[in-house]
Amino acid sequence: MKLSELADSYLTWMVKSYSNDHKRMFNWNQIRSLFPNENEEFICDAFRLLHKDGFVVNSWADNHVYSCQLEVNAIRDAEEDTRLKKAYSILKEIREWL
Repeated sequence: MKLSELADSYLTWMVKSYSNDHKRMFNWNQIRSLFPNENEEFICDAFRLLHKDGFVVNSWADNHVYSCQLEVNAIRDAEEDTRLKKAYSILKEIREWL
């Protein structure tokens, strides 16, 4: 798995969690359990990337993420992407009718 794919998977997981129960905080055990076979440093690099992109705020201990907070702009961006995908799908369907 590539670093960007891992980061995207974590971001998707966190946004879905927010959509289901409005949870924005995640601890290391939750983060680690999603991809138990991945290298811990690789997972931490994915969270560094998400932080650099402004999607999360991480708390670190011993050079590992011990907690992560999903930022509101990540949720907004995901919702906008979903709306764009739905609009594209509708436009594509209309075009097929014509």
